Amino acid sequence: MSENTVKLYVPKKRSRKKIHLRDDYVLEDFYTAVRNNRLDSIHVPHSDVFFVKAALENRYQKKFKLKDVEVAMRAEGWSEARVLKPTRYKFT
Repeated sequence: MSENTVKLYVPKKRSRKKIHLRDDYVLEDFYTAVRNNRLDSIHVPHSDVFFVKAALENRYQKKFKLKDVEVAMRAEGWSEARVLKPTRYKFT
């Protein structure tokens, strides 16, 4: 290297495994990820998914997985983007 060359620091990308939240231990798994500084590797479903899951379990008296409920909701047209940034209506 010559004297005028500047070496940039580039952090190494760590290979992180995706953490799957267990249906019965979502809060515990979330806090474990916080404690281990792994928040970027988890996906916490939107609260709508929890409400729909509870309604389905109440109606059909059967257990459903969070992932299955979220996939079904997305297949029916639900998206977090619509929930987080709803269309504003102008009343005239």
